[in-house]
Amino acid sequence: MSYINRTIVVQSDSRYLTQRVTAMIAGYDQAMATIGGIQQAADRANAAADRAEDIAESVSGMVLSYADMQALRDSTNALIAGTTVSVRTNGAWKVAPAAATDTHFSRLDGVRFYEAGPIFTTRARMAQAVARGDLAEGDIRMVRRMRYQVDPTGPDGLLALDMDWRGGMDRWVARMKAGGAVTAAAFGDSLIDGNGSTGWTPNPTNGDGTAVGSTAHEPPNAWPAVLQTTLRAMHANSGITIWNAGYGGKTVIDGWARNNLRRAIIDNPAYGTPNLLLIGFGVNDVVHPSFTVEGYYTQFRYILSQCDYWGIVPVILTPDPVAALNFGRQAGNATTVTEVLRRLAGEFGVDAIEVHDAMTEVMDAIGGNSRWRMAQPDGTHGGDSWHSVKAGYIAARLNPNTLWLGDDAVANVASWSRHANTHRLTYDLTAAEGASPINNAVGASMNVQAGTYAVSQRLIDMWVWSVHDARRIFWNSVDGDGFYSPRALADAPRLTNYSYLTRVASNIPSPTAGQAQGAAGRRAAETPAFVGTLYPGLSRISFLAPADNNTSAVFLGYFSFCERATFANFAQAIPASGAGLVVYDSDQYGASPLIGGYGMGRSLDMVFEASLPPGSGVMLLAERIFGGSSYITDNGRRGLALFRSGANTAVLYHMTFSAGGAAVVGAALATASLTWGATNQFRARFQMSAAGEQQVLIFSGWDSNTPLLSVNVARGSEMLPLGGRPGPIFKQFDIAGGGAGVFRVLDMSQS
Repeated sequence: MSYINRTIVVQSDSRYLTQRVTAMIAGYDQAMATIGGIQQAADRANAAADRAEDIAESVSGMVLSYADMQALRDSTNALIAGTTVSVRTNGAWKVAPAAATDTHFSRLDGVRFYEAGPIFTTRARMAQAVARGDLAEGDIRMVRRMRYQVDPTGPDGLLALDMDWRGGMDRWVARMKAGGAVTAAAFGDSLIDGNGSTGWTPNPTNGDGTAVGSTAHEPPNAWPAVLQTTLRAMHANSGITIWNAGYGGKTVIDGWARNNLRRAIIDNPAYGTPNLLLIGFGVNDVVHPSFTVEGYYTQFRYILSQCDYWGIVPVILTPDPVAALNFGRQAGNATTVTEVLRRLAGEFGVDAIEVHDAMTEVMDAIGGNSRWRMAQPDGTHGGDSWHSVKAGYIAARLNPNTLWLGDDAVANVASWSRHANTHRLTYDLTAAEGASPINNAVGASMNVQAGTYAVSQRLIDMWVWSVHDARRIFWNSVDGDGFYSPRALADAPRLTNYSYLTRVASNIPSPTAGQAQGAAGRRAAETPAFVGTLYPGLSRISFLAPADNNTSAVFLGYFSFCERATFANFAQAIPASGAGLVVYDSDQYGASPLIGGYGMGRSLDMVFEASLPPGSGVMLLAERIFGGSSYITDNGRRGLALFRSGANTAVLYHMTFSAGGAAVVGAALATASLTWGATNQFRARFQMSAAGEQQVLIFSGWDSNTPLLSVNVARGSEMLPLGGRPGPIFKQFDIAGGGAGVFRVLDMSQS
């Protein structure tokens, strides 16, 4: 009698039970080594094993997932790859019979478990019963809350009827996030194969149409390759692997998918058994002459049963949408296939990734059918941009920290939120609990401590999904990002934006870094700088640490996402009567939905009209300020103010004020003569050169090319506001000739 194979695996995720059984098996080993007589050793060892088996059987009704089996294997160190392990049953060690086939074993990382007794999984035990002739085709048995039906189309002569993968995808996503190795195979038709992408060659098939399945298929721009690169970046995990098992023209309905799963992936020497199976069939099924709803449902369920057999977590991908002019595939079957897939997902707890809906929303957002046809030239297969957007959506679904932008006009994302992926940084918040909040929209500044970050490290790394047409991205810096003295632009912190739709990246210096900050009482708590356009689909938006050294703390503000400005969407009235100098702040008294800003190599244009009585003015851009890192000004603002000081004079001021209306008017930046009418039309242009020099130009008249007022600020000087909201108005009621007025913004545009 052999005592070599004596491993018992408990069907429970309880660490206590696992450790207890392991200890009993260790006692078995010790008995063999220390007790003199062979029979005594055998008796004592068998007694220890019996006790272990009793514990195992007491929890045999529990479900042991593939991940739990892996954890158990890691904790016991009892198994080695390539070993066949049998289990002790009824007082003897059960040895796998010579006639046993692969279908009678469970598998875990190359280790095969012979299924006997109540301790291991039940599917292989039923397969043995089928092989012995104990069960007939169509028979159904309930074993541990799972029904199996005898069916020769099953991989082992069985179909699992009560499959439930709820939470399966999330467990593997958690492992990705934790840095563990995860493999996923994308299995489907030409939309996975990569048809339409550059560098694509078809995945080979044999003369009878079966998958060759002998090599890795790696078209470089097909979405599985893009997905692998994206997931590795998202999770900072190079152990994530995506296999491409797409085959052009193939279907589910005729049985090809279930008959080739093993050949294409599991037995493929370049692949193997994946953790996740991304199943993407359907675009050919909808035009197949034998398509029926029940036939498609049955065939797809066979694939799910194979996943149950191989210990794979399936994920359903709904088929790509096709251009409206592709009449054959736009027929009713396209919708029907998608509905069948949703039914299967709901019935068996399979996660479904709604590729169809997501791609439709993106295509509609960028211009509908005309742009759609450009992205999908033959009406079915997308080009590189299509594959990129599709990979982006699937990756977004496999990342719990993705920011899904809704319909809000403005979305502010704090740098300490999970979407910013800053959890590994060493930082403190300027606004500690119980202290006064800093004067910005998120109430604090996240300060990354000096010496704790690497140069050029992505301190903020956001993955954003949007289906809105070209939103705008702003970086709202705090106190110059912590860098007060001029430094080489090449070394400044940088703001990056990569769109999976355009596949173009922007990379600009943070415009406030290295600029002199205002004196006490006017330090910037929230300086909005325009980063770029947020296109539909997935975007990666980052704040990078300085490139030269890490000797200074970095003050992290926050990113904002805003709708594009529209015509005639803001007006502010100027009252006719009052006393002294009064400021009316649109942030509090109005409903201004506008925010504008400009940054390095960026510009902002504003078209507006104003009816200004003498002694009144308007803030063209107003941003928040604070007095210091431990306290705030009373909701302070600073801004560029256009002021009518007399009958025929226009002045541009740098001005600060508080919510209480107290204002401090700085020295005039520029003065010019102007004939004021009942209403004057203006155009303002704010810009910053690539070298960091600011320029503000005010034109009298919408068509004028000659500036009325002009201001230039060199890099390194105290900056003028880089952005903010238009609309705060002020009036000096002591100046004669007053009356009511109005300020109306007609358009704001970024470039």
